Amino acid sequence: MNKINFENLPSTNTPLSAENLNLLQDNVEEGIQEGVSGDLVVNSIRTKNMFNENNVIKGYVIGTNGSLTANADYCYSEYISVKPNTQYTISRTFNNITGAEDIMRIAYYGNDKSFIDRPNSQDRPWTITTPNNCYYVRSSYQFRYQSDENITNTNIQLEEGDTATTYKQYQDLNYKAPVVLYDNPSGTQAASITLSDYIGNYEYIELFYRNPWIYGSQKVFVNKSNAGKSFPLNIIYGSGTADITFMVNVYTVINNSLTMTESGDRAMSGTIKNNNIVSLSKSNQIWLMRVVGYK
Repeated sequence: MNKINFENLPSTNTPLSAENLNLLQDNVEEGIQEGVSGDLVVNSIRTKNMFNENNVIKGYVIGTNGSLTANADYCYSEYISVKPNTQYTISRTFNNITGAEDIMRIAYYGNDKSFIDRPNSQDRPWTITTPNNCYYVRSSYQFRYQSDENITNTNIQLEEGDTATTYKQYQDLNYKAPVVLYDNPSGTQAASITLSDYIGNYEYIELFYRNPWIYGSQKVFVNKSNAGKSFPLNIIYGSGTADITFMVNVYTVINNSLTMTESGDRAMSGTIKNNNIVSLSKSNQIWLMRVVGYK
């Protein structure tokens, strides 16, 4: 990857040019593709805050040996993926309630989630360095004191680096890459094609098609029952011998297929000149090239 390092001020090293903008776009697209796992899921794109306060398990505290001890005022987090030998900073807001405990615990785990260690600190913020064999952490702390009205620790943030930044609520933006369900670059005039997956598994599909001269694409929101939705694909253009030349195919989506049922009535082509239909035939003149599904 040819990375561009943009500077704050214009310079000959990072000129704002079409070439550099295109390279920047390529870098982004390449980065996304490098994260693809299989056909569907790209690694989660998270905001700087790696700690999801809404997913803690209440009623337990993590002990020094990694064991869970029942305690109604404490909680522990889900496993959070981290990098070995890397600095992370935990910041939080502590509501100073008399008798409440101002301690944060961090448990380290290996690649197989086997327990390594569990230090703790009253520091706010607290910077840790993960062990060389650490790939996951879990936090554990007192979230309330004796009742739900006495909330003790809030605005918890875990971020990479040795500096606490302004609190930002956790977000997990799961990017799901489009899935190619059918691919034939030259196109096919078949009245029915079979896709690699059921259409009902997607929010919508996008179809790419052509005739010998014109290319088109169309998005179709699908029926989640996998069946029964019909839609037309159209190519309309002007030519030297006609005001309008048109091709229309009507497909029905069922399970993992696109079908022109009764294809003679569902595939039309023709020309219009001076507001009159000059020619009309029941023929398939649209070639399907690619079908892409979006979750």
